[in-house]
Amino acid sequence: MLRFDKNFVMKRNLLLILCLAFCAIQNSFAQNGLTADTLKYSSGGKNGFCIDAKNNKWIATFRGLLKFDGSKWTIYDSTNSSIKDRRITAIDADSNAIWLGTFSAGVVKYDGDTTWKNYTTKDSLPDNRITCIKAKKGKVCVGTLHGISVFNGTAWKKYLLKMG
Repeated sequence: MLRFDKNFVMKRNLLLILCLAFCAIQNSFAQNGLTADTLKYSSGGKNGFCIDAKNNKWIATFRGLLKFDGSKWTIYDSTNSSIKDRRITAIDADSNAIWLGTFSAGVVKYDGDTTWKNYTTKDSLPDNRITCIKAKKGKVCVGTLHGISVFNGTAWKKYLLKMG
């Protein structure tokens, strides 16, 4: 007959409890759409957070854009959206759209449903590397290393920094 000392039995029971707790937590995360893939995206550094007019929560990361609608997570990057650079450096929302600044591909406007629009230096941004973004009352202001641009709802106007 096998005999186990009390230490072994306690360690085994503790390990069993930890495994059950981990499975319960993992199941809870999965029910809310939070998977290992979602966590991988969120681990790339959080560069901003906003809440849109529909109360969706948005997180900008260097690995893409995360959306939480209250019940599930959705990941957006260059494979399933018009985001040309998944390294999101800034984010804000107004009543009509989510505005993203990217590391090298300018500004992305997303209506939160199906329409993505990209803006770059060709649209009068001073630079495609966006450092900050603010959207309010139909206007959007973005900062870059070379100046700022303001979007009035139809066109961008840039203001360059003068060195020297």
